[in-house]
Amino acid sequence: MRYRNLLSALLAIVAVFSIPALAEAQAASLNICCNPVPGSNLIHISFIDPGIYAQFEVTVNAAPMMVLPPAAPSATITALVPVPGNGTHTICVRGTMGPTGAGPPSCCQVTLPLPKEFIRGDSNDDKTLNIADPIATLQMLFGSLPLTCDDAADANDDGAVDLADPIHMMSYLLNGGMAPPAPFPLCGLDPTLDGIDCLNVSLCP
Repeated sequence: MRYRNLLSALLAIVAVFSIPALAEAQAASLNICCNPVPGSNLIHISFIDPGIYAQFEVTVNAAPMMVLPPAAPSATITALVPVPGNGTHTICVRGTMGPTGAGPPSCCQVTLPLPKEFIRGDSNDDKTLNIADPIATLQMLFGSLPLTCDDAADANDDGAVDLADPIHMMSYLLNGGMAPPAPFPLCGLDPTLDGIDCLNVSLCP
């Protein structure tokens, strides 16, 4: 009888300490990190698996987006989450099917900048295409002269600004070579997803 009472007391002590610990683990934030993928509508998310959930629900602007499986305790879970275009979006992750149900959501906000209009080949952003544009690109490449719109300087639309771009423009301007891809010769949006963008351009006419 004495041992039974001692065992009951020990179980009661374990319960007293384990229940708050379980609640604390359940309430722990996942600390989600969000990073936009350049040139896309995808957000790279990552968080640590606390090891107490059977799955993780991901929402975008409060709408269900995907369900992620667990990894291992203390392992990092990553995913690419699509968002509906430019603007500000809220991405949340919540563990579910844990010891006491679902955990609290962990959220982040990301803002994808609105695309800017430009004229491809107009490196100096003066809305006029002439020999000054490939010169501006060369000055950026060899003299570290910053440009306001790398997309405009990407005359051949290959997703990078390099020597091929001023050569492309000089061939077009001086030798009747191939014209730059759209947007050209008028202002417009870049139809190509790439890793370069316009930091700032003047208003297109």
